[in-house]
Amino acid sequence: MKTQRLGRVSLWVQLVFAVGLAIAVAVGSVAYLFHRAVSEQYASQIRGQVRSEVGPLGGYLASVAVVDPSALQSFAAELASREGARIVLFNGTTQNSQNKVVDTDPSQSWPPPSGFLSFPLTLRGTTLTGYFVIPDPVTSYLRQYDAALARTLLLPSLIGFLVGLGIILLLTRRIVRPLSSMTNAARRVGAGELSLRVPEVGPPEVAALALEFNTMASRLAESQELRQALVADVAHELRTPLTVVRGYLEAIRDHLVEADSNTINTIFDETIHLQDLVNDLQDLAQADAQELRLEFGSVDLRQLLASARAEFSLEAQNKGVELQVTVPTARLLVIIGDARRLAQVLHNLLGNALRYTPAGGRIQLMAAAAGNVARIEVRDTGTGISPEDLPFIFDRFYRVDKSRARGTGGSGLGLTIARRIIEAHHGTIEVGSELGAGTTFTIDLPMQAEAKADNEPPVA
Repeated sequence: MKTQRLGRVSLWVQLVFAVGLAIAVAVGSVAYLFHRAVSEQYASQIRGQVRSEVGPLGGYLASVAVVDPSALQSFAAELASREGARIVLFNGTTQNSQNKVVDTDPSQSWPPPSGFLSFPLTLRGTTLTGYFVIPDPVTSYLRQYDAALARTLLLPSLIGFLVGLGIILLLTRRIVRPLSSMTNAARRVGAGELSLRVPEVGPPEVAALALEFNTMASRLAESQELRQALVADVAHELRTPLTVVRGYLEAIRDHLVEADSNTINTIFDETIHLQDLVNDLQDLAQADAQELRLEFGSVDLRQLLASARAEFSLEAQNKGVELQVTVPTARLLVIIGDARRLAQVLHNLLGNALRYTPAGGRIQLMAAAAGNVARIEVRDTGTGISPEDLPFIFDRFYRVDKSRARGTGGSGLGLTIARRIIEAHHGTIEVGSELGAGTTFTIDLPMQAEAKADNEPPVA
């Protein structure tokens, strides 16, 4: 319950109260210790002075006790009255009422009550034991100085407290104000105002928090834009093939078009495109959620590249494009990965290379070892990518040629999925390109092991 009540109090009030209390305790402690030190020093001086006076008093009483014992009571009373003290004498060392010889104030109990100090009297040449009793100097003598000393300490203590409180007010305000601003901004960002940013001011820790908040808001805004763009792109990609399929089916139903082999093939191609698009979207969703299904095992890159050559050699030959596949013969290139997913990456890269490389061009698929990294390169002599498009080449639904038809331009998801697959293998994929000269995709994957080959022929 106390925690809940404390949570309703603002952080600024809590900080000011806590630091103000600490300042008050510190100032009060210093004042108390100073007062106590001064009092004890003064009391010590008074008690020392009293002790120096007790010796002669004991000598006077001893002389009277020896010369005229009957006059001892009156002499002690006169002496006690003059000194403002109480004198008690016992016969022997036993201190009880039967042995009491002289007591100038018998109304007071013995031993003396609190607030009084008792000093022994030295009575040489007699069997008497004497005591000189006075009020405690700390109580009787210092009382008049306490108020003055307190007033002296009060002003500097109050000034110190107010100065410290003013400083902490400024400091806590400097901390709490940006925090309050960020709280309000977080509330507005949560309501959908993703363009809102907060000033990066205050102490370094608070400024760093504001920077992280702005970074988070920027990423949320980018995520929102990507989500909206994704929905729009998916709707566009699905609308075109569905419109084609529906148009043909309505024409066949209304007997406007014959359901011949050409019509069926067209509908079938559009259905295949829809299926590929749905599969790509599913792969992308799994990759974004880090749930991409991967079956890891040892993958020989020679076999992987040989399979890619067999898959695309006929298509390259029909298009008039030279396809070269090269791997080193002196070393085995083995990695831990999913062979099917890596083949999907090469399929996408080689498919794009064939799509953008004109007849008479050349595509090179190469693998080599660079230290503990296996490097795969896909080079083509195609049209290339402009510097403006290059930073966005791996973005989903991004097409370099905006006017390119769907049938030749792909869905725009292949490179995005390829990057996700390579990142899932703890590798990297980069692209370099020059307009009119071609494009090179470079993939780096960590190697499992390297070993000597038995003079195997190169794959080319």
